[in-house]
Amino acid sequence: MAALAKKKLRLVDVVSTLVLVVTIGLVALFLGKAGLFASLFTKAPEPVANMPLPEQVSSGVSTITGFDKDNQPYEMKALSVLQDKTNSDLAHLTTVSGHLRKKTGRVMKLTSKAGAYDKKNRILDLIGNVKLISQGQYTAYLEKARVTLKEKRLYANVPVKVVFAQGTINSNGLDITDNGARVLFFGGVKTHFDASSQKDASSSKPTASDGKTDKQGKVLK
Repeated sequence: MAALAKKKLRLVDVVSTLVLVVTIGLVALFLGKAGLFASLFTKAPEPVANMPLPEQVSSGVSTITGFDKDNQPYEMKALSVLQDKTNSDLAHLTTVSGHLRKKTGRVMKLTSKAGAYDKKNRILDLIGNVKLISQGQYTAYLEKARVTLKEKRLYANVPVKVVFAQGTINSNGLDITDNGARVLFFGGVKTHFDASSQKDASSSKPTASDGKTDKQGKVLK
C-alpha cells in the first residue's frame, strides 16, 4: 500500500510540473505576440537626419529657360530649388542669377539672394540683394522685384537706387516695360546728376509724370 501511495504522489508531482511548464509557455507566447519582449530588448532607433518634407521635392543647381513674347531668350539659374509643399506650380530658389535679352541685342542681367518661381504664369519673384544691370544703360539696386518673363517686365514697390552714367535716381518703386526701354520711377523720386555731366544730362533728364514731389514719376529711356 505504501509503495502504491508513493507512486500516486510522484504522478501528481509530474502532472503539476507539466501544467506549470505549459502555463509558463503560454504566458511567454502571449507576451511575445504582444511585443513586450521586443520593447524590452530592442535597441533604441537611430536618430533620423533632417530631410525635406515628403510633400516637397528638392534639387541642386537648376536652370529656367524660355522665350518671351518677342521670341527673345531668357535664362535664370538657381543654386538650389525646393518645390512648394502645397502648390505644385511654385518653386523656391536660392542664389538666383540670369539674363533677359532685348530685341536690340542688349542684355539685362539679374541677381538676387533668393526667389520664387511660378512656372504656370512664368513669374519670378526676386528676394534679397536684388541687382539689375541693363547693359550700357544703368544698374538698379533694390530688395525685391517681380519679373514677368513672358512680358519682360520688372516691377517693384520698394526703395530702389539706379546708377547711370550721368548720376543716380532714388525712388520708392519702378516699373520696367516696353522691352526694357521704358523705366518708370514713382514715389519720392530724387535725382542727382554729376556736375561734370550736367550739360549732357539735360538732354536725357528723366521727365516727371506730375508735379508732386512725393508722388512724381520719372521715365528713363
